[in-house]
Amino acid sequence: MIKIDKKKIIVNKISILLNKSTSISLINLNNIKTNDINNLRKIFYKNNIGIFIIKNNMLNIALNESPFSFLKNKIKNSNIILLSYNIDFNLPLKIFYEYKKNIEYIKLICFNGKIYEGDNIKYICNILTYKELLNKLIFILKEKSILNLYNILKKLLKIKSNQEL
Repeated sequence: MIKIDKKKIIVNKISILLNKSTSISLINLNNIKTNDINNLRKIFYKNNIGIFIIKNNMLNIALNESPFSFLKNKIKNSNIILLSYNIDFNLPLKIFYEYKKNIEYIKLICFNGKIYEGDNIKYICNILTYKELLNKLIFILKEKSILNLYNILKKLLKIKSNQEL
């Protein structure tokens, strides 16, 4: 068993991370293999996403000192906690969903002071991330500008061919 001093340190670290995060997601730990958790840890680390498996009573104590304190009544059973620290609040869910291909593991996501569960989870997983939105916008702008350039060149060619006659 972990001594009380070490538990306090862990709770303090989790509390600090909760205060820095933009969203928190709860994933059902049941039926997720250790190998999957290890692989997910690597993926989340590369994407600056916190992943924690912590006892519920320790998590509840950490939640007391965070903007997510209203989640205390939602903490039940074994959970994986995912914390996003960047503008893409849904990135942890997208990564998890792409990895497991199953939405049933995801219990909830909380951001901007609201809790989203059930059918809303799939909708949130499908929201484009900041990077995806920028890429889509750049593609549209490029496509539009190329199309405009093509039309201008076509008109110039038509004007030039009319002047030669």
